[in-house]
Amino acid sequence: IEAVTKNKNNKEALVKLEKIQKELSDLSKQKNQSDELYASLKAEAELKETELKKSETKSNTMSSDISIIDNEVKGLEKDLVNESDNSIKENIKAQIKELSSELELKNKELETNNQKINTLKNEVATVNKEIEISAKIMNEKTTVAASNNGAIDNTEGAIVTNTSNTNNTNITNSSAYENITEKYKNETLTTP
Repeated sequence: IEAVTKNKNNKEALVKLEKIQKELSDLSKQKNQSDELYASLKAEAELKETELKKSETKSNTMSSDISIIDNEVKGLEKDLVNESDNSIKENIKAQIKELSSELELKNKELETNNQKINTLKNEVATVNKEIEISAKIMNEKTTVAASNNGAIDNTEGAIVTNTSNTNNTNITNSSAYENITEKYKNETLTTP
């Protein structure tokens, strides 16, 4: 501000200073939006990973339950072969039938849970890729923005600005955005 007041071209320098401050403000807003997106993606990834871990634990428990039921059925089948009393045989057959139904139900639940696990793994991979791309884009936007901004010289009264006109800057920003979009277009994963 002191440089503006000491400069002979106060109005021109003031306009340039306001323009630079506006650009910095816009960049700050863009950075905040990018940070919010990045944080949102990180939170989504953590939720998906937590859900995935719960599903994997559930799958392991179900597999253990299936193994226990299967062993009970095998033990009852041995008892059935060795039993001579018909009433006891009927009771054993009923137990085997009940356990077999339960075993079939558990296997279906396990299959459904395993499909859920595969879906969650794909979703986690997708969100992690989005996080990676978001971070790359944020870094590239920062680099592009830094190359398009003017700078204030520390010498008394001197203001150095980007000498290209506003249209060129807008075209450069637009081109940079399009280049970034095109660059990462093929890297994004689509979910069914």
